[in-house]
Amino acid sequence: MSCQPWSNISVHRDGPSDPLAGGAPPPMPPSPSQEELVFRCDQIQRIAADNTLVLEDILRLRQELAPIEDEIHILINQTIPGILANNEMECRDIIQGGLKLEEEMRALEPIRAEVLHLSSEKMKLQAAREELSAKVESLYRELKQMQSEHKQIPVARAELHDLQVEILRARAAYEYEQRAKVELLEQKRTMERKYFNMKMEVERLQEELEKRGRRPGNFKSYAFGSY
Repeated sequence: MSCQPWSNISVHRDGPSDPLAGGAPPPMPPSPSQEELVFRCDQIQRIAADNTLVLEDILRLRQELAPIEDEIHILINQTIPGILANNEMECRDIIQGGLKLEEEMRALEPIRAEVLHLSSEKMKLQAAREELSAKVESLYRELKQMQSEHKQIPVARAELHDLQVEILRARAAYEYEQRAKVELLEQKRTMERKYFNMKMEVERLQEELEKRGRRPGNFKSYAFGSY
């Protein structure tokens, strides 16, 4: 790329000059030196070369993107509709499966009710079982107590026999004492009767002696002095 002369390049440092805006045109800038012109030409050439490289990169990327765009078009036109169709079929299958599952669940409602009923009956049976277990445990304790008491029956029988023997002995002693008391009472009554008869006899004898002129005191001393 050839450098253009600096006189052909319009540089506007303070903005474009507009003759309609009024005023005098801006003064011309001073002419740059030859070295500055060369330096600027080099810069422009480097920028142009960089732009060429960028343009080549863009063209290469476009060439590389062309197959990708074709694949994207194929994907959009062929693969995505297939995927959508498959998804639609899968959704239809899922919906049908859900409806079938719902029907099966409705069909299982009686079984579920039966299971709940059986569960309730099971809980009742468990409660009854626990109650029966408590009763059996109570009966087992009572049986143990009865067995322990049954082991004490021979001892109690022996004690009862000894008590019966003692009662018989006490009864015999009581009866003996009662008989002895009756005999003593009879003996006492007999002695009282004898004493009363003897007293009557003595009084009769005293009366007879008094009738014969003897003193009762002498008779008494005579009659009872030997006693």
